[in-house]
Amino acid sequence: MRAPSRRKLAGRRWLYLIPLGIGLLAAGTLFRLAWDQELWERASPWLPYGQWPAYGDLAVTLQHLDEAAAGLDPLSDPESEYAYPRAVLALHHLGLQHLSSNWLGLLQNLAVVAGVVLLLRPRTLPGAVACGLLFVAPPMVLGFERANLDFLLFLLCAAAGIAWARAASPPALVLPLAGLLAAAVMKLHPVFALGAAVLVERGRRRLVWLAGLAALLAYWAATHADFALIAPKLPVTSWGSWGCLSFFVRLERFLSGDRATYVWAADTPWNLVAVTTYALLVAGAYLLGRRWAGAFATAGFAPRDTALYWIGAAICCGSFAGANIAYRWIFVLLTLPLLLHAARQADRRVARWARLALVAIAVSLAIPLNAHRNAFLVAQLANWSCILLLIAGGAALQRTAFPAVRVAPGVDRPVRT
Repeated sequence: MRAPSRRKLAGRRWLYLIPLGIGLLAAGTLFRLAWDQELWERASPWLPYGQWPAYGDLAVTLQHLDEAAAGLDPLSDPESEYAYPRAVLALHHLGLQHLSSNWLGLLQNLAVVAGVVLLLRPRTLPGAVACGLLFVAPPMVLGFERANLDFLLFLLCAAAGIAWARAASPPALVLPLAGLLAAAVMKLHPVFALGAAVLVERGRRRLVWLAGLAALLAYWAATHADFALIAPKLPVTSWGSWGCLSFFVRLERFLSGDRATYVWAADTPWNLVAVTTYALLVAGAYLLGRRWAGAFATAGFAPRDTALYWIGAAICCGSFAGANIAYRWIFVLLTLPLLLHAARQADRRVARWARLALVAIAVSLAIPLNAHRNAFLVAQLANWSCILLLIAGGAALQRTAFPAVRVAPGVDRPVRT
């Protein structure tokens, strides 16, 4: 398939205004509601979470930064809501606790809107509209509404992915490595992206990633006591949640309603059942993906798209081993550039894989967070399908993730050397 010329692509950039407009409208509406509690309460039935104050996660974090600046330790306080690694508290040295959570929340949301549009770069009218609809999907609205740290880490991981794709030598990997390390220190799940980099890189480049991963693990070993403080503050729920535990939490709740009939379920270790089921399905998806490696090797994916895919897929698939609040789905957006390119491939296996993954992602993002039983089951089917398809695609890409190519300045497609 012949790629459009650069002049033709530049002429389509006006399409960016469509998703930017939708995103600005969503972010601006929340910002307006954030200043008026009465107005917020009237609008709350339409919001995924709808609890005052607006930008609640950010507001609570700023409060904890203020406590840290005063010499207190909110992480050690069992009554505190603070459930981030201790490294986040060090941000109080930047004086962020003195800023308005409303203005910071708006700035973060605007940055995410711009980042997603630049990441996806829609080139058709339907693509521009679909990109804009992402900003009103329930998980995205929840992230906007809470101004959660995951959205900031999404931008950091996206920047790290682009830097990774442009790194022509092992020393140049220091920049993307630093970005992913910073993200993993502030929240745990970006460590899966580091693991993916170790898996797909080779030679001295792999050693760079191994050194970074070893440094992170050493840091975690030195601060391991903090994990015991964080764990009790992370409830597992089926509301607005995704991950392999979510379905089994709901199943356990359903079976416990009739203990006389389902007496066998009382002592079932459901977490173990969930993780074991996921591990077996991961193994099957990986083996299936390895059989597709030949077809993926000829697809000609851009290094930028491949690097972003590895980071997004690794974070989503690694996080799926537990339970996650819905806004963490934002990391799946990093896989979309490669999936959209793959969906137009001549090879039917590659195209079919990408189209199925895109449908699963669309369904996962579209279903309301407070879905009733039937919608919940549809969401679970979409979630599991999405994750397993991403794993299969990763297995197929493993041998061809970074071919011997260079990337010319201003060009996203690989150029053979």
